[in-house]
Amino acid sequence: MNYLTDMAHSLFKRIGSLQGGRSLWAAQSGTALIEFAAMLPVFLLIIFGTYEMHRYVSANHKLETAAFQLVDMVTNQRSVTNASLDRLMESADLMISPFSPTGMRIIITSIVKPNDAEPVAVWQRVRPSGATGSRIATGAGSQADIPLALEDRDQILAIEIFYPYKTTFGIGIDDAFLESEDVYKLALTRPRYGTLVDEP
Repeated sequence: MNYLTDMAHSLFKRIGSLQGGRSLWAAQSGTALIEFAAMLPVFLLIIFGTYEMHRYVSANHKLETAAFQLVDMVTNQRSVTNASLDRLMESADLMISPFSPTGMRIIITSIVKPNDAEPVAVWQRVRPSGATGSRIATGAGSQADIPLALEDRDQILAIEIFYPYKTTFGIGIDDAFLESEDVYKLALTRPRYGTLVDEP
């Protein structure tokens, strides 16, 4: 009789310990689930933030490369026409791939410094037609503001690219953390052949 009683007590103890273990596991899993739910937004922010930063740096690199390639191609010409400039500016669409060229503005300005006078813009060519907002000169005949010193009779060609960068979710960079919505790139080079002073 005592033997059976001892077995019964032992069985009840095992059942109790098993139920306690299940309760402990349930409590721990519930805590882990709450912690995961709390940390998930942080993990997503890190993942998407890293992706967007890489994408923004890549866009900047492509736009800067496009600006310098364009100014190099133009200044390698002995003379230019509106048609040749338009073809060169169209090539920028491929240079910035896979980013969309929609909204991109390109402004080419030929600048000369007359004797004992401030630099002036001799001519400008823009894409798309009617694009404005040059930070170099407001148009042909206007004073040119460039970040370098020119000697008398020097000439230089400026390429400006304005690109309305958007994040993957369509938010403008001014809505996020940058001051200006347009990514701006400037490239300056002296003509290699000829002067490129004459209006195309």
